[in-house]
Amino acid sequence: MQILFLFIIGSVFSLACSDEETMTGLNSADSSAVKIITITDQDGYDWDITHAVQRYHWDPDLFRFGLGIGRIKPINNPQFFLPGDMGYPDSLDTFMVLGVEIEGDPRAYALSILKSREIVNDQFGEHPVAVAY
Repeated sequence: MQILFLFIIGSVFSLACSDEETMTGLNSADSSAVKIITITDQDGYDWDITHAVQRYHWDPDLFRFGLGIGRIKPINNPQFFLPGDMGYPDSLDTFMVLGVEIEGDPRAYALSILKSREIVNDQFGEHPVAVAY
């Protein structure tokens, strides 16, 4: 079974970093230590953001807090409207969507809904897909 993931990430956490928390490289000849940078959510769970800071230059000071695991319920197996269905948008309606097409099967997820739910667990044929905003 193939699993596909699409992520647009925007999260806020508190920063925690300790001088004692270090990670040594896998190469034993390299004795340099890398400081582990973590963020803590509202439930007290620590998340390692070292890779994001070092590789992608994320500013750890921009993280403040997070809701914690399981606080925002995902949309599971969403229902879609087709042209002619009650609730299908009028051709004059405008709104932003996150679009996904896999093997010729297109889907559009309204950002107005994703702003409050953030995750959609959907199925494209045999492919389970997690769409995150």
